[in-house]
Amino acid sequence: MAAPFSPSIMDAPLPRDFRLPAIKAYTGTSDPRVHMTRYKVAMVMTGAGDAIMCRAFLTTLDGTAQDWLNTIPDGSIQNFAELSKHFLTYFSRHIQHKKPFSHLYGVKQDIDESLRNFLSKWKTEVNNVCDFDSKAAILMFIQALRSGNFHRQLNTHPPHSYEELMRIANRYAEAEEADRKKKDEEEGRRSERPDKVGPTNHAPHPNQLSTTKEKVQERPRLTPPRHLTPLTHPVSVILNHAEEMGMVHFPSECMAVSTCEDQTKYCRFHQQVGHDTDECHALKGQVEELVRSEYFTQFIKYPGQYQHQQGLPEEEMTALEDNQTWDLVHLLTRKVAISCKWVYLAKTNPDGFVARLKASLVAKGYAQTYGVDYTKTFCGC
Repeated sequence: MAAPFSPSIMDAPLPRDFRLPAIKAYTGTSDPRVHMTRYKVAMVMTGAGDAIMCRAFLTTLDGTAQDWLNTIPDGSIQNFAELSKHFLTYFSRHIQHKKPFSHLYGVKQDIDESLRNFLSKWKTEVNNVCDFDSKAAILMFIQALRSGNFHRQLNTHPPHSYEELMRIANRYAEAEEADRKKKDEEEGRRSERPDKVGPTNHAPHPNQLSTTKEKVQERPRLTPPRHLTPLTHPVSVILNHAEEMGMVHFPSECMAVSTCEDQTKYCRFHQQVGHDTDECHALKGQVEELVRSEYFTQFIKYPGQYQHQQGLPEEEMTALEDNQTWDLVHLLTRKVAISCKWVYLAKTNPDGFVARLKASLVAKGYAQTYGVDYTKTFCGC
């Protein structure tokens, strides 16, 4: 059988234990560069030389691609580089040319498009552009988003890199999907109730509160969830954080409130009086669901979590002394030195996770009057 390769290629012996790579055959209808790249990667693992690369390449062709061999004169191919050039030139009409990077300016999130679907569309378009600039892509991605919590969060805390942007976007997409499923589940529950009450987002007026035992028992009070995960912050603080990220689902119906309840307390989650936000069992239950779904893990309190803070004051004092923050002087007559205390801070990243812990030495300035007892201040933070 005649072949397009030179005698040196045809006479080269096969390596011991050589096996042809198992890759999808090329039929001449797709991008030839993809097939060539896939073939080279597979052949690298075999350790084959240039001659074997040429001969083995013929076994990866099928259909129209095999007919292409008949167009090459016998014995004209001297090496794999020539074979690659002939192959890519003949099937160049199927090469998918990438779009300019400016094409991403036209990619926008549609009105009813979820963040997950927009992310998929964005990543597809990114793969189809050339000369990708990660820094410019961050700004283009933010501009492509619809207005909302996620768009506001990115403008308030811009990501430091494109990889960080994609990680944050994926987390928001997962949270949005979880919130959507939760709403669908709750809508299904409400549709099954025979005595469904119209939804409202406003707390009832005090004059409209239930005054009879029968009305109070229309909706039983929620019992506290069992086995709550220990948290480092009150649920009211976590509620603020969840609201900024668009991960909280406020109840659409007000709870029945008895006149025996404390009318001075107000729950921001239910938007009504009767109990404090930090006492709200429904909010604690929703926060617990988010925590168990691996959201807000930065608020989980672990045993011995802050034991390593014990050495922070010594480190801070050493830093203050090394930087010569102050000068030690004798206390003046009829002057009283004010005391100080240690304040422990948790430095967080833009995504809310704790980056490091820090101890700061602060003076109890409220014990003296500016301009009378002192005229200068310093900060060791």
